Amino acid sequence: MIRMTRDRAVVLFLVGGCCVALTGCSNPARERIIGKWEATFKMTEEDMAEMTPTDNPIVAGIGKLLMKSMRAKMAWEFAADETLTASATLLGNSVTRSGSWRYVRGDENSTTIKVEFENEEPRELSFTFSDPNTVEAAPFSSGKWNRIVKFKRVVPTP
Repeated sequence: MIRMTRDRAVVLFLVGGCCVALTGCSNPARERIIGKWEATFKMTEEDMAEMTPTDNPIVAGIGKLLMKSMRAKMAWEFAADETLTASATLLGNSVTRSGSWRYVRGDENSTTIKVEFENEEPRELSFTFSDPNTVEAAPFSSGKWNRIVKFKRVVPTP
């Protein structure tokens, strides 16, 4: 009879431990950033000035002409295994990079992560959610250009 109680205690301990481990790993602020996010936006003269300041009137004039039709597209994909893929397309040129991400902090309206790409210093990105499928962030805030970009989840969550 004592043997049965010990076996039962071991089983209960293992089952209980698994339940605690599984529920303890779930973090809504972390989980909601997982997925693929895309943004398309029109570049402005202010964007160009902040990205590439110039005193050269010819370069500034060309920049103004480009701005009339310049659209940018960005995508971020955050995987549950904390890998990420980031891509950007501007004037028909695309760049895709792979890296890693780690949850830093979050609350009911925002999530902050640390992203790291090869040959770059790690940096924090903060995302503010207006709904489960729309988020705003300043993806280039490590430089001079600090534009807020609105991203939409590619596959919306219900």
